[in-house]
Amino acid sequence: MKKPLKQIAYDYVFERISSGEYLPGMRLSEVALAKEIGISPTPLREAYRQLASEGLLDHRPNSGIFIKKIEKQEIVDLYELREAIETFCAVKATQLMNKQQTDELEKYLNIQKSIVEELFKNNIKVLSESYEVKYLQADLAFHRLIIQSSQNETFQKIMQGCQVLSKLISVTRRCHDAQQINTTLEHHSNILKYIKQHNPQQSGFWMKKHLQFSRETILEKVSN
Repeated sequence: MKKPLKQIAYDYVFERISSGEYLPGMRLSEVALAKEIGISPTPLREAYRQLASEGLLDHRPNSGIFIKKIEKQEIVDLYELREAIETFCAVKATQLMNKQQTDELEKYLNIQKSIVEELFKNNIKVLSESYEVKYLQADLAFHRLIIQSSQNETFQKIMQGCQVLSKLISVTRRCHDAQQINTTLEHHSNILKYIKQHNPQQSGFWMKKHLQFSRETILEKVSN
């Protein structure tokens, strides 16, 4: 079945937001982007409206459409939601994840591990753009797979937007330094370990600890 033009436009813009190619505050040109995708402006406008309703775009009358900038209270609200849902999903993962899925989690963990090793080997304190993109992709995939393993479609729909907002925050604030991702690596390693051991209490504990750490790190950057 052929994908509707609105969906093509939505997927195109969403992917570029989630990859960090479109940064917060960036203005989106309707005519140029429609031409780039190969569609008319009408389905693109419909996609813009949907993305705006999901909190990813900001429509400013007489100015245009912009990638959403995240405020401090939105960060607090976002992480409260993530903590509630992702902690639950980490618990469910201990019951529902199979070996293929835990092997995939380990793959994303190893990508992060290789970045940490490279940073400390070369005495790099703050991630460059190339490291940042690679790190964020692995981090997003790690969390997304745990959410998907819950087999709860409502959670998955809610968290799709939440994860992209989280990524927007990270890209904007440049929050990731070598020490932070080393701590994240420790948290992710423990989450995976306890999922493999089918230990819901500990997998939930480490997911909650990890998200609280991420929230406080970001809020500290925002305050500075």
